Amino acid sequence: MCQQKGESEPLIPLAKGKPLKSSPRMKVVTAVMFAASSFVVTLANKSILTTYQFPSFKAMALIQSLTTVLALYALKKLRFVEFSDLKWGTFDQLFPLPLVHVGGMLLSLSGTKELSIPMNTTIHRFAVMTTMILEYYVLSVWPPRSVQLSVMVMVLGAVIAMAEPSPNVFGYACVLISDAFSSYGCVFTKDILERDTSMNKYGFLFFNSLFVLPLMLLLACIDDDLVLAYNFPMWHDPFFSLMFVVASTLGALLSFTAMLCTLHNSALTTTIVACLKNAFVTYVGMYWGQDYLFSWQNFIGINISILGSLLYTYVVFGAIKEAPIENKPVAQIIVTIDQ
Repeated sequence: MCQQKGESEPLIPLAKGKPLKSSPRMKVVTAVMFAASSFVVTLANKSILTTYQFPSFKAMALIQSLTTVLALYALKKLRFVEFSDLKWGTFDQLFPLPLVHVGGMLLSLSGTKELSIPMNTTIHRFAVMTTMILEYYVLSVWPPRSVQLSVMVMVLGAVIAMAEPSPNVFGYACVLISDAFSSYGCVFTKDILERDTSMNKYGFLFFNSLFVLPLMLLLACIDDDLVLAYNFPMWHDPFFSLMFVVASTLGALLSFTAMLCTLHNSALTTTIVACLKNAFVTYVGMYWGQDYLFSWQNFIGINISILGSLLYTYVVFGAIKEAPIENKPVAQIIVTIDQ
C-alpha cells in the first residue's frame, strides 16, 4: 500500500496529522468514485424497499454496516490495509459520530421507502446548505459567493418541488433530518481525519461501523425486523437476491468513497457530488421506481434544483485552478476557484 518513488499520487495518503495537498486530478477521481457507488446503491435500495416491498430497512442498515466491518477486518488480516487495534479511548475519539451514522442511515433508508427517487434526491439537497453552515462554524470555512448562489438555487428548487398538493410529510421529515445527520457527520469526519491522532482512514471507517452494530441490532430486534426479513418470501428471486447483495456490499464501498472524497476535497464538495449524482438518478427514477407522480410544479422545482447542482459543478470543478491547495491548517482550507 506504500507509495514508491516515481509512482502517481496515492489515493490514501499515509501522512498523519497534516492537511492534504491534493491535485485537481485526485479531487476529480475520488469524486467520481463516490458518485458511481452512490448511484448504484440508490437504485438497488429503491428496488429492494419499493419494488419488492422488503419489510425492514433496519435489517438492511444492519447488514450493510456488518459487511463494512467484515470486509475491512478481512483486508487487515490479509495485510492489504493497516489500522490500530481497538483501545479504550477509541470510542471517545469518534463519539458522537456512531450515533449520527445510525440516525442518518436509518432515516435515509426510511425516506427511500416512503418517497419516489426524484423527490427523495431533491429534498436531500437541503444537506448542502446545512453542510455549508456547519463548515463555517466548525472548520471556519466559508465558500465564495458563486458557491453560495448555487446552493441557494438548489434549495429554492427543492422548496418549489415540495409544495405539491399531497405531500408525504413523514417522508419529507425523514429525509430532512437525515440531511442534518449527514452534514454533521461529513464535517466532523474531515475534522477528525485531519487531527493529529493515531487513527487512520481505514480505522475511522472500521470503528465507526463497528460501534453502530449493537445499537442497530437492538433496534432491529425490538420491532422483530430480523424475523420479518428472514421470513420474506422473495429470497428465491434471483434478481432480488442480486440487488440485496449489491446493496450490502456497495454500502461498504459507499462509506469508503465518501470518506475519500471528503478527505481530498471538502465536506461541502462531498455533499454536492452526491447531489450531482442525484441529478442523473432523478430522471432515471421517474421510470425506475414507478411511484413518481408527475406535476408541472414538482417537475419545474426539481429541474431548478438540478440547475443549481450544475452551477456548482462549473464554479468548483470546471473553473478550478490547476495549483493544489497549499499546506494550511484545516481551518484555513477553502474552495479554490477562478473568480
